Amino acid sequence: MGGDIEDLIRDLVQEADGDLERAQYGIVYIDEIDKIASSHHISGPDVSRAGVQRALLKPLEETEVDIRIPHDPISQIQAIERYRKTGKREKQSLNTRSILFIVSGAFGGLSDIIRDRLRKKSIGFGAEIDTQDEMEWLRQVKPQDLVEYGFESEFVGRIPVISILEELSEQNLFEILCNPNNPIIMSKKQDFRAYGIDLKFEEDALRLLARLAYQEHTGARALVSVVERVL
Repeated sequence: MGGDIEDLIRDLVQEADGDLERAQYGIVYIDEIDKIASSHHISGPDVSRAGVQRALLKPLEETEVDIRIPHDPISQIQAIERYRKTGKREKQSLNTRSILFIVSGAFGGLSDIIRDRLRKKSIGFGAEIDTQDEMEWLRQVKPQDLVEYGFESEFVGRIPVISILEELSEQNLFEILCNPNNPIIMSKKQDFRAYGIDLKFEEDALRLLARLAYQEHTGARALVSVVERVL
């Protein structure tokens, strides 16, 4: 939001402390990629989602990205100072060929597209195929389903590996709560400590919180709302 696609690469260089050698083998992770699918499958205004997809095509394959931000006064001053000292215009760029791009999203409604496709192929066997749950449908996803969902075929073609993530189980949520570095429990302990109260959670309490969070089916985010509600 508010930036251009090349800012992803500039952020990567910044995370590598300006080391271009390290950055060229970095990882760019983009969450909520389903938000840039064309609007005929997503409610809300179309803010040129297809345009964002097309803008991502070059870095996903290979392109040279200028590390300096255009129209940035600091970058311009540094370039002028360097030119004054050396008499040369130095261009800093990064090739995206070896960068690993990972994208993810919730993809609400994708299972319906897959189910409709498989139903058309399985006329006469509808009763058997309808017994599958959403995860089973998603495991049968094909690139054509993502195109139907609202992605450009060229964009889908740049993503060679598709993985389906399992829903977090009740046990997974319990293990998150048990993690000593878990910010949900740590922040609550700090809140209570400010009032002179030493807050402790017994194992049974954490299991109950995990069970309540699992019933909301919104992943680990549910832990925050459940703990907030209980306390």
